[in-house]
Amino acid sequence: MNNVMKNRTSLVRLVILLGAVTLCTTVLAFYFSRKAAWEALRVKWCLERANSYTRTLYEVACERFAAHQRNHQTWIFSTHDSTVNPALQKFTDGQFVLVSLPADKHQKLGFELYVTHYNGWVVRQADLLALEGDYDKALLIYRLVERFDRGGFMTEEVQQRIAILEELKAGRSVERNKRALSELSINYVHSVFEQVEASPAATVTNLFDLPVVR
Repeated sequence: MNNVMKNRTSLVRLVILLGAVTLCTTVLAFYFSRKAAWEALRVKWCLERANSYTRTLYEVACERFAAHQRNHQTWIFSTHDSTVNPALQKFTDGQFVLVSLPADKHQKLGFELYVTHYNGWVVRQADLLALEGDYDKALLIYRLVERFDRGGFMTEEVQQRIAILEELKAGRSVERNKRALSELSINYVHSVFEQVEASPAATVTNLFDLPVVR
C-alpha cells in the first residue's frame, strides 16, 4: 500500500514538473517570439528612417547642383574634421569651385553622404562632357572628385572613368570605351527640390485662406 502511495506521489510530482516545464517553455517561447517581433519592427523603423534621411540628402544635393548649373558653375564638395579646422573652406581656380564642409564626429557620415550625392551629379556632368568629346574637362572633374570626395563611396567608379578617359584621349578602342563609359554613367532622377527657387509663387490675399495639404 505504501509503495502504491509513493508511486502515485512520484507520478503526481512528475506530472506537476512536466506541466511546469511545459508552462515555462511556452512562456519563454512567447516572450522570445514577441521580442523577435519587436526587434523586427525596430529594424524596419530604423531602415525606413535611414532611407528617408538619405533620400532627403539626395534631394537637397540635387537642388544645390541645379542652382549652380543655372549659374553656369561647377562645384565640387568635400568635408574635413572640424576639430582640426572649424572653418568652412572655399577655393576657386576660376573654372571650378571647391568647398570643404567642417564636420563634427556625429555629422561625419551625413556630410559625407551629402557630398557624395552632390558629387554624383558632378560626375554625371563630366560623363556627358566626355561622351561629347570634351575629354580634358571631364578628366579634370573626375580627378578632383577622386581627390576630394572624402566618403570614398565613389572612388572605384571614378577611377574606372579616369582609366577609360585616358584610353579615349590616346585614341584607343574609342567606340568600346565610349560604350563602357555610357554604361557606367547614371542618369539620376531629378528632384522636386530643384523647382523650389525657380518656380514662380502664386499671389494670394491671405495665406491663412489656403487649405492645409495633408
